[in-house]
Amino acid sequence: MTILAIDTATKSIGIALADSSRVLFESIWQSENYHSVELAPAIHRALEQTQIEVGGLSAIAVAIGPGSYTGLRIGLALAKGMAYSLGISLIPIKTLDILAAGIAVKEKPLIVLIQAGRTRFNAATYMAKDGAWIADQEAHIITINDLYESIVKPTLVCGELSSTERKKLERKKTNINLVSPAFSVRRPAILAQLAFQDAQARPSVSMIGLEPEYLKSIADLSTSS
Repeated sequence: MTILAIDTATKSIGIALADSSRVLFESIWQSENYHSVELAPAIHRALEQTQIEVGGLSAIAVAIGPGSYTGLRIGLALAKGMAYSLGISLIPIKTLDILAAGIAVKEKPLIVLIQAGRTRFNAATYMAKDGAWIADQEAHIITINDLYESIVKPTLVCGELSSTERKKLERKKTNINLVSPAFSVRRPAILAQLAFQDAQARPSVSMIGLEPEYLKSIADLSTSS
């Protein structure tokens, strides 16, 4: 079984090719809103480099959100199109779960963050259970200031943080343990790994009506009503 993993949830784009025992290809890059131009050629190069025929793919995994409105739609549209044309499964995985799964499990809570724009973050808290991170609450939107104030016990924090945001959180080093930038990148190989696990645990998801998952803050909801 060979899976193509696609993550376009933010400016950080990633693709991977993996089978049940190996990561065959992985690429991550920063894109300034050129997802639609860069994604398809990158997948073509990955298949060419690994000498995998597109017809040899068994499933496609895609980051379903939360994340950027445009980025998620581009990734999901391409994943849907490929899965439908090839007659293979499409496996959606929550974006924050991808980031959490790449962090070594510890007893203290883990908060993962991805950029949501306007100095806000999509965030979720995870707790260790049976050797894995399990989401402890619904994903939500939070500012860096509110995050800083909300952490009152030793907690791991991982995500897409600027140097300024890291410096702010480091002031509370008694309770905030920042994960290094190297382990704060969403890896598409981990997306593929989660997809393998998901494929074994439940039947394939219908592509009909499958849409990206977005989060809205209270302010967003009040302006749209």
